[in-house]
Amino acid sequence: MQIKVIHAEIHDTEGDALLVPTDANVKGHYGRTCRAALALSGKEEAPHGFGNGRAVLEHATGPFAHLVFMGTIADTQQRGYLASAFAAALDLAIKRGCRQIVTPLLTGGWRIPPVDAVTEMLNVVEKPWYQQQRVELTIVEQDEERVAIIQGCLEARGYA
Repeated sequence: MQIKVIHAEIHDTEGDALLVPTDANVKGHYGRTCRAALALSGKEEAPHGFGNGRAVLEHATGPFAHLVFMGTIADTQQRGYLASAFAAALDLAIKRGCRQIVTPLLTGGWRIPPVDAVTEMLNVVEKPWYQQQRVELTIVEQDEERVAIIQGCLEARGYA
């Protein structure tokens, strides 16, 4: 698996799949990435009620063929659910044949520091099954300081 970070907005990117964090159990509780994904795809709402730490794939129009919604929560178990949801979303996208996967940095809004968020994401993709996949994962971040943090973490783990 190849991993890179780019300084951009979600709507300025494209790929086979976009991983979209959302509160899976509360209808209409959307963050910035989810709102952008819905606008890009022409969808009015994200799925809900599919569970925390899980993911659901939907076909889309626009710059992404698939939107993979990841169920997350906003409490002390956020990191575990984000890692679980990220893994579930990657699995769905890869098994559907997606080779260019785009995701925001999964910080649970403001709850997880960027270094910890990158570490959690890399802990998932460094598992042997993911490393065998011919997939390019692009982390999209609009904040330049966070881009530098992500790049430093990637370089420290040998992804430069």
